Amino acid sequence: MTHDLGTVVLVSGAVGEPGERTFFLQTQSRDGVHTVKCEKGQVAALAEHVQRLLADLPASGGSAPVPIDLQPPLEPRFVLGTIGLAYDTDADRLVIVLEELVVADEDEPEDLDIEHDGLRLELTRDTAASFCVHALEIVAAGRPACRWCGRPMDLDGHACPRMN
Repeated sequence: MTHDLGTVVLVSGAVGEPGERTFFLQTQSRDGVHTVKCEKGQVAALAEHVQRLLADLPASGGSAPVPIDLQPPLEPRFVLGTIGLAYDTDADRLVIVLEELVVADEDEPEDLDIEHDGLRLELTRDTAASFCVHALEIVAAGRPACRWCGRPMDLDGHACPRMN
């Protein structure tokens, strides 16, 4: 079941050392905090898609300070599966739907409708822009990428497939 949270602040963050970080998306509002565990690539893809969507919209009126840090609890509500993104012109809000990753059990019939969790949230354009900046900083703060293959490198390098 997807829960409609209304207009919120969306924050991204990572816990741990580069190469072993756990990534989170978190909604923050007067009604509470909802944390979702996700992958680094999901944070990057969401931020990049939101940036492209914002680039197609007219400039907004101004910006208020937006929190950028994760708040407790960091216990995830669910692990992120799919992400939906749209723009509501009437409300002037970006709409994001975060859906739980559902792994089908081999023993379950394929036509069984599995109940899963989800969050529907709305962002102002200023909040969305702040999310993008911080999310891309978090993603870039990881291990450096190999200049030949783009894969992350450890301190001692890595076995680059392009160097064979």
